[in-house]
Amino acid sequence: MDTYSLELATGRIIHLRALDQSHVYEGLLEGAPTKKMNQGILGRLLEEARNLKAGEPYLVTPRETPIEMSERLRPYPFGEPAALPPIACVGRFRSFQPARDKNCDASELVVVWLQDSFAFPIAPGVEEHLKALDWERLAHDFEY
Repeated sequence: MDTYSLELATGRIIHLRALDQSHVYEGLLEGAPTKKMNQGILGRLLEEARNLKAGEPYLVTPRETPIEMSERLRPYPFGEPAALPPIACVGRFRSFQPARDKNCDASELVVVWLQDSFAFPIAPGVEEHLKALDWERLAHDFEY
């Protein structure tokens, strides 16, 4: 079975156990996304990730690109137009070693990130961010 594994800067190996992907603006029928809307989207993604019961999820802070509006739409009446990368990814990563509690069997961390296209591959900038995760601080220990 092929799995996606990644070596962190600390030498720890983590394995992707689940990956859910969706379009960030799937329900946006008209108009432009705004910074306020984007904050709501990120909040909902984190709330959905919390429902996975694998500890507090970690958000790789996405870039937010300002959207230039035509003269007739300025100022934009619904807020400051800005776009996030179009694909949301929620990945559940596991290490077969505990993060902090040596009495546990393993550790997990749910990571939320956005990228320009569906994975695979995971966007290079995101992958570099993943490699630098402070797993020992962020991950949730568990027993089988």
